[in-house]
Amino acid sequence: MAPDSTDPHRDHFERLLRSSPLMAGMDLESRQDLAASFVPVVFQEGQAIVRAGERDRSLGIILAGSAVVRVHADGRALDVARLEGGDIFGEMAFFDRARPRSADVVGTSEGVAAFLPHAAYAQLARAGSPAASCLEKNVLDILAYRMRGTNDQLAVLLGAARSGRLTGALRRFFGRKEA
Repeated sequence: MAPDSTDPHRDHFERLLRSSPLMAGMDLESRQDLAASFVPVVFQEGQAIVRAGERDRSLGIILAGSAVVRVHADGRALDVARLEGGDIFGEMAFFDRARPRSADVVGTSEGVAAFLPHAAYAQLARAGSPAASCLEKNVLDILAYRMRGTNDQLAVLLGAARSGRLTGALRRFFGRKEA
């Protein structure tokens, strides 16, 4: 779906997008080039923004509202991350063409997401646009930040398991009160 440049809300959408962490460190022209390639999508609470198993390779970002990343395991749905304005999703499917999406992203409020189709990114990369390489760096920075947070959480859980306090640590981890 091509962005509609006649949409009166497009300027506001692109301003939100250009100020996101995904565009950090880009010059104005690169931010404008990249923002023009994104497609806005309005979502509602409870609506699946993307679904596990889809082959779509678009990179998503939450611009307004909130969502959860939901995986399915052993017949259960587990919310593994909360997303708010500026948070990205779909980066694994974006860069790994061999596998489909691994999780659902479901709105927890009304909001707006934006999608960068992989083909639009590939075109910028082939043209040698600084926007493409800066986008890659920003996605890697975001993933490194997430991995550090995950490692910190695992360290707490492993320490609690070794000391016999795993149940309490898991309750805190999942936002539940102590028994």
